[in-house]
Amino acid sequence: MTTQIFLYGQIGDQAAGLDAKTITDQVRSATGDLTVFINSTGGLIFDGLPIYEALRSYTGGQVIIQIDGFALSMASLIAMAGNRIVMASSAMMMIHRPWDSAFGNAADMRAKADQVEKIEEQLIAIYAARSGMTPANVAALMAAETWFTAEEALAAGLITEISEPMRAVALADVSGLGFRHPPVISKGQIMPLPAAAGRPPAASIAMNADQVREIRNLVDAHGLPATLATDIFRRNLSMEAARSAIMDALADQGDSSAGSHIAGMIMNGDTFDNPAFFGQSVTNLIYARMAGKVPEGAARELANMTLVDLAREMVARAGVRNAHRMRPDDVLAAASWSGPRSSRGTGGPWLGATAHNSVPGHHSTSDFPGLLLDAGQRYLKEMYQAAESGLKTVSRKRTARDFRTISALQLSGFGDLPSLPQGAEFTQGTFTERKESFAIATYGKMFHITRQAVVNDNLGAFSDVFRVMGRAAAETEAQLLAALLNSNPNMSDGQAVFSAAHNNIVTAGGPPSVAEMDKLRQLLRRQRDPDGVTVLNLRAAHLVVPSQLETVAGNLAIGTWSPTEPANANPFAGLVNVVVEPRLSSATQWYAFADPALAPVLEHAYLDGYEGPQIETRDGWNSLGQEYRVWLHFGAGFTGWDGAARNSGVAS
Repeated sequence: MTTQIFLYGQIGDQAAGLDAKTITDQVRSATGDLTVFINSTGGLIFDGLPIYEALRSYTGGQVIIQIDGFALSMASLIAMAGNRIVMASSAMMMIHRPWDSAFGNAADMRAKADQVEKIEEQLIAIYAARSGMTPANVAALMAAETWFTAEEALAAGLITEISEPMRAVALADVSGLGFRHPPVISKGQIMPLPAAAGRPPAASIAMNADQVREIRNLVDAHGLPATLATDIFRRNLSMEAARSAIMDALADQGDSSAGSHIAGMIMNGDTFDNPAFFGQSVTNLIYARMAGKVPEGAARELANMTLVDLAREMVARAGVRNAHRMRPDDVLAAASWSGPRSSRGTGGPWLGATAHNSVPGHHSTSDFPGLLLDAGQRYLKEMYQAAESGLKTVSRKRTARDFRTISALQLSGFGDLPSLPQGAEFTQGTFTERKESFAIATYGKMFHITRQAVVNDNLGAFSDVFRVMGRAAAETEAQLLAALLNSNPNMSDGQAVFSAAHNNIVTAGGPPSVAEMDKLRQLLRRQRDPDGVTVLNLRAAHLVVPSQLETVAGNLAIGTWSPTEPANANPFAGLVNVVVEPRLSSATQWYAFADPALAPVLEHAYLDGYEGPQIETRDGWNSLGQEYRVWLHFGAGFTGWDGAARNSGVAS
């Protein structure tokens, strides 16, 4: 029995299962001969060394290393553990001095240099023992960053044999990894295919690595079988022919809309080479993970990347050398920002006035924390909207430019339009501001996400907090609106909102029924314009009830009318919307509201451009990680009384 392990990718990549724990567990559980297939540009030393030691100590059978494409850097060292080391004639191997990154003072960096030198001595000893070369010769080859063809690796004693060239093995593009002397074949190519009867030479048919990746991503993103990509490569199709094959497969599935989307992606250049497109895809992926949803579109192509992987990619795109070899904690340090950020853009003080000029979602393409913040804001808003109070349905929404008092506009003398005899002059109507007013206030809380949570790819630490914060923002609004109804405050005329003076209260009432609803309907119909003459004739559109009256109110709102049973007639069926508010202090009182656009009674407002909860973040200072705070600019108040009526719910 033979066990197979594939080291295809970056050594240490947890999402791909290439970290030390995962691979060493596979080695320890293996039985019989163990074949390890390698196509890797290298990776983390402290993941690679344990993998090498586990393979070297394996006693269940022979360890056979098969180098299919690249065995570079740490991957070449792992290859040295094989009893047999077989290298495809089209593959490449590379050895070089180890790299690392350091932060801190001079003493910190000297200590790091000493550590790297000790590691280098260990690597030299491993290569020398395998090849038979002297340590000095190995050190010189590593210092020169030496690339070996299969023939050169065999001559140097680094492998034991050469196999036939591999078919269509994609090589990674190593041009951005900081290697000094990569050969041309290493810059995003496909292993050359041997010529055969009936097939043109490899140079005229092989796709490059980016094209292979694009075809695989397109096939995967639209749920097509992986065998389709394999068949495309087997048939040596051109990119144009490959796209046609994908479109045909989608047409066969009846997925015409997806086919159009793929064509658009190809024709419009929406690829990961576009920084804005890539950044949006990262945001969409993080949001999907937070919300527990399946990533859609291009985000699906990044689904196997961890948070650290995504941060590493953003750092690399910013031009940081050796980003792909940095430790996770160093990656996150390099990806952090030096100043505060808000969910509406970059820069500016927390809750500062200058934030008004920022552009929503405007983060640079290398700003990984900014993209994480955008995803968090999106999820926060979703949780907030799911928990919003129904009382906002009966309240008119307004926007305020600042925190000054908001007053309601009152129309006086505009009850009707008088007749104008020929040649008569228009009379002057008046607009005044009511004395009823309210103002916006700020509400908020802070929380902290540790760097360890990000390294562990624990998005639950984000989603749980944002879910709670979203509901907390909605709860803040709900409590303010409910408190207004519960308090029934006095208006500018000295009378309570719901009072006999305002002709909008039923003191001898009962629970929702046709008869009791009719009392409130008549009160609304008879409300008058501020001129005291014109009848407003308002229609009851919403019922607001405590949770104790939810069932009877629901029956009133949806009950049917039967012409054969006049006693059971329900003229309100389908004409009123029921709003249940469990925060109402009375278990019996309930309300009828007209459309707030016609006759507003309750009003709520947000600061201009800041509707709903907002997020701001900055680097943690007391502990490693990010500090976040969620805040809300919100206000509410009574600005009228003629658009609502209250039933006491009990007989007097």
